[in-house]
Amino acid sequence: MGVFVDTGYRTGLGTGFYDRSCELRLLGERVESVKTVVVYGPRGVGKSELVRYYTSRRLGGGRRILWVDARRRGFEEVIGLKPGLLSLLEELVGLLGAPRGVVRLVERLSRLIAPPPLLVVDEFHLLYSGLREALVELEAIAGLLAKGVDTPRLIVTVSEGFFATMDAVERLQGYSVSFMLVEPMEEAAFRELYSEYSRLHGCRLEYRVFEALAGGLPGYLPDLCGRSERLLEEWLELEAAKLRRGVEAAAARVGLGARDAYRASERLLQGEPPRDHREESLGEELVKANIAYPCQLGATRLYLPQLP
Repeated sequence: MGVFVDTGYRTGLGTGFYDRSCELRLLGERVESVKTVVVYGPRGVGKSELVRYYTSRRLGGGRRILWVDARRRGFEEVIGLKPGLLSLLEELVGLLGAPRGVVRLVERLSRLIAPPPLLVVDEFHLLYSGLREALVELEAIAGLLAKGVDTPRLIVTVSEGFFATMDAVERLQGYSVSFMLVEPMEEAAFRELYSEYSRLHGCRLEYRVFEALAGGLPGYLPDLCGRSERLLEEWLELEAAKLRRGVEAAAARVGLGARDAYRASERLLQGEPPRDHREESLGEELVKANIAYPCQLGATRLYLPQLP
């Protein structure tokens, strides 16, 4: 069976939509089963594109959607709304990032739009100055949504690792919340996507070089493909420095020496399970630092690298 591709759809890269059949099915199941879905994964993995494709191509029943882009504090119109209601939504979206701003938006949506729309907040964490503040807000929103039948359903995308730590997962338990991990694309699908992107835009990096640097993370195509050798070296140096700082800070917080922390981090990021409680704590700190993302394999929690 070949790679699924929707050639009639255009992503932000200018290409068709590739693969993700399993993720689309899982996202659909979660949207119908719980009130709040947290879509997380490495930066550049395609979380926003997945949700956008799902809402435009797979969401049935004529459900209305309000899509909020946290990066630019704007929204896309809900089809069929009167001009007066659109101006009110514009005013409410302007409150996002303020304490209980999203809560007030959800409350008004519940009262003014029937049936309540599906609300998508893309890059939710960018609404807030700190991750802990963002988590407090998300807990308040999830609690509000879980209380009522006639409330919107919510999808938030987050690329900040803090949202996927065990502390965050436990904090949101009991609020009709489901976490959905989006992992890097499979090699066959990503190779086809890379080929189409290269035909459209060109790419100085051979596929094997890009794959070694960023794996199946399509969001890095615009960032890396145009780089000269010198600029690529600068990027690598910056990423290596961030990795060193992150591992050493994580080591200090869990009480490990730098040498032991580097050895343990290397094992964890190669997909080995933690050997003891301190290594598990180190893995959680690597998630908070956006060095790793967590993956649940049965009862075992693994910590995989954001970048290869």
